[in-house]
Amino acid sequence: MAKVIVSASLENEELTMEERNLLSAAYKNVIGARRASWRIISSIKLKEESRVAEDHVSVIPVARVGCLWKPTRLHITNDLGPGLDLTIHCKSRNDDLGQHVVPFGGEYTIDFCPNFWETTLFFCRMSWSREAHWFDIYDASRDSSRCGNCSWTVEATGPCMDYYNYYTKEFVCYPWNDKASLHVHLKITNQLGSGLDLTIHCKSKEDELGVHLVHFDGDYTMDFCSNVWGTTRYFCGMTWSGKLHWFDIFIARRDSFRCGNCTWRILPRGPCMTYTIGESEEYKCYHWNGEVL
Repeated sequence: MAKVIVSASLENEELTMEERNLLSAAYKNVIGARRASWRIISSIKLKEESRVAEDHVSVIPVARVGCLWKPTRLHITNDLGPGLDLTIHCKSRNDDLGQHVVPFGGEYTIDFCPNFWETTLFFCRMSWSREAHWFDIYDASRDSSRCGNCSWTVEATGPCMDYYNYYTKEFVCYPWNDKASLHVHLKITNQLGSGLDLTIHCKSKEDELGVHLVHFDGDYTMDFCSNVWGTTRYFCGMTWSGKLHWFDIFIARRDSFRCGNCTWRILPRGPCMTYTIGESEEYKCYHWNGEVL
């Protein structure tokens, strides 16, 4: 059968439908067995590699993922500068890889299986010092043809990828996607009235900012980074004259588009926000517990 198919395919005449079907079946029979063997060998190799401990390297074992074909491996190296630790938190639609700290010169490694439809997307939030950025570390539409094994170098200006294009080593750099990486500065001003002190206690799910006393006309400031996924929320308890009120001082989905730098004026009836959009200064007031006035 193989000789017949080979001779038919070498002729200049176009193959008939029956010959095409035979060629397709022959190809699947030959390649299918080789693919199965390759998957078994790759699985054994990767299981062995996942057992090896490497200094400053974190690996997501592909054995846990359960690949049906050769997985993709990404190496992410911290090249920010001496003494700067890189905190990485990567996610896809289905997987949360957790938070990892990579020292300068260290490496974090991800193994995963791109899906059949080439829609796989892994994005990472990367932070150091007082900066936070995010980047699509793997976008199948961009990387599937070049990233069986890719290396990313993280610099302050953005991540750079090196990979092999056949026998040539390529190098390309990208800017950060800063639209979703927001440094937030909030100023909270006591406008309760002369002689009334404001006690503020703010928290998020991850941060406890402590108790602060703000005199009339005084300010309390908060600086933080809103996360990539738009779920950052800070709420504050505010007390004066023996009464406690609370308010969500920052909700990412409500405030991220307007609050790189916002001012809250605390009045007895509720907090009022002043912010700038373009060249226009906007003003909005809320009841306590978040209801818009």
